[in-house]
Amino acid sequence: MGIILCQVHGKQNFSKVCTHIWKEFANNNFPPMRKLPGYGVRVCDKCYEENYVEELPKITFEQLLNLPEEAYLKLSETLYPKYPNLSGSIKCVECIRYIELISARKNKKEPSFEPFENTLMYRDTEKIEELKKVLTSNFKFPKFRKSPLCFKPTDAFFIQSGGFSYPFSIKFYYITEKRHQEEILKLIDNFFEEIPQKQRHISFYESENWITEKVKIGIRTYKGEEKLLLENIVK
Repeated sequence: MGIILCQVHGKQNFSKVCTHIWKEFANNNFPPMRKLPGYGVRVCDKCYEENYVEELPKITFEQLLNLPEEAYLKLSETLYPKYPNLSGSIKCVECIRYIELISARKNKKEPSFEPFENTLMYRDTEKIEELKKVLTSNFKFPKFRKSPLCFKPTDAFFIQSGGFSYPFSIKFYYITEKRHQEEILKLIDNFFEEIPQKQRHISFYESENWITEKVKIGIRTYKGEEKLLLENIVK
């Protein structure tokens, strides 16, 4: 597991796959896959059996990270030697889902996720920036008040490009009056009338809810539950 900068989907998690699965991906086939415990590498049945994976404990990457240091080091000694024997390549998880979608349709089956093909993705960055300019030129947005992600006054909305398994989205904060929400939605609707990528998820929240707590190695900051005021989804 890790992060990759995909030219289509932007920053994404990636999966390493064995060479046999990689060859299937090259032909837009989505073969049966097994996940190796611990690091989540996806392998074919042949690689799974040849590396005696059945001997390994069933544990996820997240569970591995949360183990006490001594237990982590001991388990790593068991898990890690299996991985150097597995040659393969890494691929963006959204690109993998795209291959699953193509393969499912070819075989007249349903994919394991709801697809969003007609949505703005990282590859559409110029168009996303155009939308952002339309919004900021026609509406005076409040600024984020608490976000640890913003080091200077920033308009209180987050834009996230979409993928094949989730739509392009915008989250607005502190826009609590109905007339202002409708004004913003009208700007967005007018923009999307001119482009083919219609799928989107727009939401308005009352305020941010950042939570900071002390942990063993310092301070942890994360988002708690936030009050949703309005949601607009176009599929």
